[in-house]
Amino acid sequence: MKEVIVTGPHKAEVRDVPMPKIENKHDVLIKMQSAGVCGSDHHIYHGTNPCSTYPRIPGHENAGIVTAVGSAVTTVKTGDHVIVDLIMTCGECYQCKIGRKNVCESVRVRGSGADDVVFILGTGTIGSIILQTCKAKGCKTVICCDVSDSSLERAKKYGADYVINSKRENLLERIQTITKGRGVTIAFDSACFKGSLTLVMQPGIVCNAGRIVPMGFVTEPESITQAMINQREIDIIGSRMSCCQFEPTIKHIENGDFDLEGIATNFIKFSNIQEVFYHMEHPDPSVKKMVILFDE
Repeated sequence: MKEVIVTGPHKAEVRDVPMPKIENKHDVLIKMQSAGVCGSDHHIYHGTNPCSTYPRIPGHENAGIVTAVGSAVTTVKTGDHVIVDLIMTCGECYQCKIGRKNVCESVRVRGSGADDVVFILGTGTIGSIILQTCKAKGCKTVICCDVSDSSLERAKKYGADYVINSKRENLLERIQTITKGRGVTIAFDSACFKGSLTLVMQPGIVCNAGRIVPMGFVTEPESITQAMINQREIDIIGSRMSCCQFEPTIKHIENGDFDLEGIATNFIKFSNIQEVFYHMEHPDPSVKKMVILFDE
C-alpha cells in the first residue's frame, strides 16, 4: 500500500509500505476510500501546528470500508462503510471519567442555547458546520463574517441571518446595528489568525457575560488583558478536537439536518496527491475543502 508522510515543514513524500494486519482481537482493518484535508493538516504541512511532531502521516477525517475484524469486534463487520473517530483515549483518567475525553491525559489524535445571538468569524469548513449546528439548535440569530464573498454567499445558503465582509464593512458597527447595541451572546473564532481573538474580544462584539470560543492553535501572543475579560465577565471556552460527537453528528446527517452541498469543493485522487500540497502552498479562495480519494 501507499502512504503520504510529511517529514518536515513543506516536505512531503509518498512511500510504499507493508499492508497492516489484524494483530489483536479488537483490531479493525479499514481500506481508506476518502480523507478530508483539515485546517490542522495545513498547519502540519506548514510547520505551524504546535501539537504535532515529524515525521507525521496527516489525515484524520477518514472514511473507508472494513476489510477484516478481530475476533472480539461486534459493532462492525467486513464490508461495512465506516468513518474513523480521530480521538484515542484511555477511558480511565479524570478527564475521561467526567466526559471530557478530548483532553484525556494520554489522548492521541488520528456549543449554544435557543435564544443565543451567534457571531462566527471565518466561514470556511469549520465555520460553515458551526453555522448549521447553531441553526439546528434553534439559535435566534447567526451572523457570519469573512473576507471572501463566495464563502459568505455559501454561508447565506446554509442559513446565516446576516453576513459581513470585513474588507468592505466596519465589523463593530454592523454588529452593533444588527444587535441594537447589545452585542452577540457567543462568538466563535474559526478564522484563527494572529489578532483574530483580540478582534472578537473588542468591546461591542460580545455582550456582558457573553462567551468566546477560539477554535485554533495560533501561538503568537495577542494584546489581551485581564480587564478585557473581567469588565464584562466574558467566558472563554477552550475547544480541542471533538468530544463524543461522532454518533450524534451521524444522526444529524442521516436526518438531513445539515446541508453538505458545497462543503467539500475539491476531490483529488491519491495519485495526484501533490495537488493537495500545491493548494497548501498557493491558497485559492475557491478551494475551501479538499478531499483525497484513494485509488482503486
